[in-house]
This record gives sequence, structure tokens and C-alpha cells, in this order.
Amino acid sequence: MTADSETRPLRIAILGAGLVGAFAAVALSKLPNVEITVYEKSQGIREVGAAITLTEGGLVTLSKVFDLEELEPILYRSPKHGHITRRHWKTGEYFKEPEPTHPDELKYSHAKAQRILLLEFILKHVPEGLIKYDHEVKGVDVKPDGATINFKDRTPVRADLVISADGIYSKIRRQFTNDKIIYKGAVAYRNVFDDSIVNDIPGVPDDVTVWIGKGSAMFMTRLTPGKFNVAAHLRDPPDVASKLKWDRGTGDWGKQRLIEHFKDWDPVIGKILDVMPESIAFPLERAPWLRNLVVGNRIVFVGDAAHPTSGVYGAGANMGWDDVWALYKSLTETSDRDYDLPSALFLFNETRVPFLKRVEEQIDIDQAIGAKYLATASDDDEWRKRIEKRGLSAKWITAHNVNLEFEKVRDKHFLDVFA
Repeated sequence: MTADSETRPLRIAILGAGLVGAFAAVALSKLPNVEITVYEKSQGIREVGAAITLTEGGLVTLSKVFDLEELEPILYRSPKHGHITRRHWKTGEYFKEPEPTHPDELKYSHAKAQRILLLEFILKHVPEGLIKYDHEVKGVDVKPDGATINFKDRTPVRADLVISADGIYSKIRRQFTNDKIIYKGAVAYRNVFDDSIVNDIPGVPDDVTVWIGKGSAMFMTRLTPGKFNVAAHLRDPPDVASKLKWDRGTGDWGKQRLIEHFKDWDPVIGKILDVMPESIAFPLERAPWLRNLVVGNRIVFVGDAAHPTSGVYGAGANMGWDDVWALYKSLTETSDRDYDLPSALFLFNETRVPFLKRVEEQIDIDQAIGAKYLATASDDDEWRKRIEKRGLSAKWITAHNVNLEFEKVRDKHFLDVFA
């Protein structure tokens, strides 16, 4: 910050009021001597999306800002508080019986929530007046003394620090990288509806379940209060995927697509699909992840704007919350020095980039394993053995503790930053 800013607040602009942007508004408002404004392009809260996974690590991060007991009424956990259970595509048998979570860790155990209810929960903790809706950002100009945010049909504003939380299609990221969004080869079909529709169907799962088949998967879970979630990943050609949008229904076409694809799978799936209302469907896409989350010590990228991949181990929102918490901790360390942004953003970058790089590498590793190991099994028995041998690879991702990671980075670079 410049000399004339020593007595005024650090001006922070957050772009996007989704799950990550809203969390950033709540968390960063706890910093001393800051002035925060959130700019959201939509007219208000939109009820889009379906279920959100809350990982162990994500819940630990949320607990730094919220009382988890207040959050608990909208969370759903399987009766044994286990993680997601994997079942054979045709028989419905568990590949491995779910292991219950230790009682001391129940509040941090894997959970599911309706996206809209989770967003509303976070938004109600955002200080009044911080969010300005109907502000579509066109771009950001970065100068040594600050940043100027340009809007469509609105007056530009100045900020000391801009937090880009505007999602996978972030205009700000693409302003500096010119990257391209690439179709991953799969479409997500999703719906949330009243669980009364399926309660009389024998065998409806009470746990968080995924049926795994060659090249596709079906996820089902109950949600609180009184909801049921269906989510399927299917290999669809690009010409089909290009016509789908994540906030639009598919009518009868999408439902029939699911019924036809899963007709030979575990019969309980077909029974649920028969009574399910229409689904929404959208292509799963990705772009290269950022190797530097900071531009000019004035812009910071968090959430899907930083690591643009949809459907990444169900941990996308959680990684976004971790980004924000790492930023909060980094700014806190320099708040007694009028927010030394270069030092703070160095700590932030060092905390997040190595972990995110490893996660992106794991995505490519798992794709290669799927293509070269699982898909080449000679028959179903061999395929099942390979699935069981493969095991779960994402525990180190979903249980990651960003608070501990930040402390490690801070201690490593203490003399460089503070001496």
C-alpha cells in the first residue's frame, strides 16, 4: 500500500458471490481495517446446481469461520458417517464395506448439502450491504498503486486487492492467460427432488453411493431436509455436450438418456430414474490450472477461477474455501504492517500452488489409470479385482488441512518475510 493509504482501510473487491466468493466476504471481513465489496453479475441468488460435497478438510476450514452446529441442519451424512461408498454397476454389491468415522471426528465427516441451502447459509453471514448484484465485470487494469475494475454499463471502481472468484469461465483469468476451456468428454446429469418420490422403492440407498461401471458412474444420496439427489457422469460426444448448459433442464430427453444408459445396471437405479423428474445436464470441462495465483500483487485467483476443472473429486468448493483461508491467514500475518501485500501474497501462493499442482497431476494420473488399467480388464471379474486393487486415491485431497500447510510455509519463509 502507498504512504497515503496508511490510515485508510485496505480496499478489497471480490468478484463473484457464489460459494467461494461469499465465503471470502465472510472470512475477510474478520480482518482489521478492511473495506470489502462483492460484485456479482446476476440479479440475485440463483437456485442452480444440485448437491455439494463437504469434505473433511473443507469442514475444518468452514469451522474457522462458522459454528458447524449451525450448519448441521442442512447437512446429510450416511447413517454410519462413512465416506462415499462404491458399488458394482450391475449387482449393487459394495466393493468395500463402508468404514464408520471415529466418533471424535463426526462433525468433520463427509457430508452432502443442497447447493442453494449452503449458499444461503453462507450469504446470511455476509455483512449487510457488501454485495452489489447486477455488476458484470469486463476486466481489471492493474497498476503498481492499485487496480481498476471495469464493468458493463457501470462506473469503474478502484481497489487495492481484487479477488477473482468468478468461476471456471472467469473473464479475469482469461484476460491474463488467454486459456481455452476444454470438454473433458463427459456430461453430468443431475437433479434434486423430494425423497417422498423414491421412499417406497426397495433398496434405495441411505448412504452416499456411487455405482461404478466402465466409462460411467451413477451417484445417489439423500439430502437434508427431505430431498434426494441423482447425479450421473456419461460419455457423450462433443456435439451433444455443446448444446447443454448447467442452469437449464433437459426435458424428457435427459431422463430418457439416463434410463436407456442404465437399463442393464443395478435394477434400483432404473426404478429411481422412472419416477425422477427431468434432469439438468452440463458438460464437464477444464482449463489449465494456474501456476501463479497472483497478478501484480493486486489480483488473487481463488476457487474454480484458479483451478478450472468441473467435477474434481467433489472437492472443488472445498478447495476454493481453502484458497480463501490461506489468503486470510497470509493477510493476517502482515496486518500489523498496513498489509504488506507482496509478502502476504507470496505466502498465499506458496501455500496453495504446490498442493493444487499435485491435485491437477492426480487428475491426469487417474485418467491414465482408467484408460490403461481399468478399461483393459479382460472380463468383469478381472475388472472388479482391478477396481478393488486401485482403491481410493483422493483421501489426501479431501482431508487436506490448509491451516497446517500455511503454518509450514510461514515457518519455512519466516526470515525472508519478517526479518
